[in-house]
Amino acid sequence: MLQVNQALADCVKRINERRHTRFGVSRRERFEALDRAALKLLPQAEFDGGDWQTATLQPDGHVAVEWEITTARRTSTVIRSCAST
Repeated sequence: MLQVNQALADCVKRINERRHTRFGVSRRERFEALDRAALKLLPQAEFDGGDWQTATLQPDGHVAVEWEITTARRTSTVIRSCAST
């Protein structure tokens, strides 16, 4: 696996350093010139993805998830819902 990862890293480096015929610069040069300045620091707090639950859509178009009832379109009978914690 280590050899595969190293081979992929070498390929990615070669691709990023190759000059693009249309723009006349490499991907890395475009990134440094255009995108690096727009990057922001990662947030200090860890991301909370919430709790996913599966609910059944009732015939009247309502779904009950943790004591909350909401209306949904009748596209399927099973709905996945994410509630932030």
